[in-house]
Amino acid sequence: MRTSQPSGRRAGADFRRTVQTLLYESFRHAQGDQRLQIHFIESYARILREQGVSIDPAVRDELVPRIRSRRLPRGHLAISNRQQVAAQFEFWWLTLWDLLVSVYAEDSRHVPSSARLADRMVLVGGTTEMSSFTPAEMRQIDEGLAPYRDQDDPAKSSAQIIWERFLPNLIRVEWNFQGNGARYPARPRTDGGDIHESKMLGYCDRAAAVSVDQASDPVNQIYLEVSRSLAWLAAHRPQDPTYAAYTRLIASYRANHQRATATLGGQAVC
Repeated sequence: MRTSQPSGRRAGADFRRTVQTLLYESFRHAQGDQRLQIHFIESYARILREQGVSIDPAVRDELVPRIRSRRLPRGHLAISNRQQVAAQFEFWWLTLWDLLVSVYAEDSRHVPSSARLADRMVLVGGTTEMSSFTPAEMRQIDEGLAPYRDQDDPAKSSAQIIWERFLPNLIRVEWNFQGNGARYPARPRTDGGDIHESKMLGYCDRAAAVSVDQASDPVNQIYLEVSRSLAWLAAHRPQDPTYAAYTRLIASYRANHQRATATLGGQAVC
């Protein structure tokens, strides 16, 4: 496994910032869906590996107190129980590290089992009465992790993970917020903003507009790959299930935004 060296890229303080950014961005880009959060982390971790970024395993335990004190990103559904927020951050911090080590060591045995997830929930102070740790939510996390337990999975590239897992789940989450979700048919906003806003559109537009220097940012890389994947599917496999789900999403978005003329990679987008 590639670990940090004094002369390595993003060693020391730089890596500490990198891995904390990964955790925080995973909450933002999950859009409240913990399965999507897993696929975002896996995509981001593989981009770091492909960029030659070294990791420092000592950071995992060293930063736990700081991680537990973090606040949820702006726009995240409000959680008044501070113990739940602290438990949720530590749970995902430890799980992020399992996935990061699995990717870098190319060893899927580091991906936590369902039993390990249940033990971790208790360890960080979570309970099944907390919305983040209900039996249904824990099953969703376990199902999201299932494909990463395959012994050949760590060798897959970021592009493969984005294509096969992140993109289909991103479309699913966005579709739900267009009036189709059983739990949240619209975004639970308190700021008066668009309850059917497409975060996907905003992130893809932002990634397409960045400078060359900013293009290497893992978040931008993820959404640039989303754009490339959709453009390729439109040109070569318009009947693909992922693209079919995407076209349904476009129609639903437009029904909620009668004047919308959004595009992505030359194709109409939600």
